[in-house]
Amino acid sequence: PRGMGWMMKRILLALALVVAGCSAPAATPVTHAVTGRLLLSSADGSGIAASGGVCVGYGGYSDIRPGTTAVLKDESGTILASDSLSGGKGASTVCAFSFLLMGVTDSAKFYSVEVGRRGAITKSHAEMVADGWAFGVTLGP
Repeated sequence: PRGMGWMMKRILLALALVVAGCSAPAATPVTHAVTGRLLLSSADGSGIAASGGVCVGYGGYSDIRPGTTAVLKDESGTILASDSLSGGKGASTVCAFSFLLMGVTDSAKFYSVEVGRRGAITKSHAEMVADGWAFGVTLGP
């Protein structure tokens, strides 16, 4: 006959297996890279300074230039990601900029992007999915 020590070892082993089976690893949250494009348009060329295919906002649009911050927030105002505008390619009537917001969680009901001091543009989660996790922003007439 085996002693009590043998029985205790079996009970402890069984208990350890049960505990190990109950502690599944935490799921990794789904994230996306949100692409963004900002088009600055100026029919008469007064809002864009351009030379040699490089352009920046001018006058009332002087805050729109490479380096201006794009910020993405969820419905509660929590910042999910930010990036600086790059680009500034175009002419005196249209100037294009881009941004890339990495690691954006798939869990918000709404997503709002704000570029510089221009106010936020909001999309629902369903709109983000339908639009391929992208924002297009147009400024100007």
